[in-house]
Amino acid sequence: MTLFEWWKQRETREQYVLAFGILTALFLGSYLALTESLNERTRMRNEIPRLQTDLTWMKSHVLELRVLIDNNLKDTNLSANPLSLASVQDVVSELFLSESLTELSTTSNQDIRISFSKIDYPDLVELMLKLESNTSARIHNVEFLAAENNPGVVGATLTLN
Repeated sequence: MTLFEWWKQRETREQYVLAFGILTALFLGSYLALTESLNERTRMRNEIPRLQTDLTWMKSHVLELRVLIDNNLKDTNLSANPLSLASVQDVVSELFLSESLTELSTTSNQDIRISFSKIDYPDLVELMLKLESNTSARIHNVEFLAAENNPGVVGATLTLN
């Protein structure tokens, strides 16, 4: 039996009730799908100015960081302290970042690994510059994780050698 035959076997009143139910379900489903997509589009459109502001802020600090690194390379202190957990801990303490420090350890190939769950980006830049200028450390790797709903704050892991 086909759907059309099944439909014809229904009484007229039952056909009206079924048709109304099908139309109501289609309308409600369409409305919910459309509303959800419009809400998501509005949310994304409202987020654009904040993201543009974040991008501008990051770009301005990248340029500042490059200038500081260039100046730091010119003024490299040859009498820097040797790289050790103690010297890294001293720099972290000097910058009052000990509370946000989540890991300070050596890796299997004698590199030093420093992790922060949340740190202000400018503080991280200052830490990297101080580590390179005050110790014989060279930053081998940096991993960032953006803190959600907190512009300018990142999670970071640095590997020094």
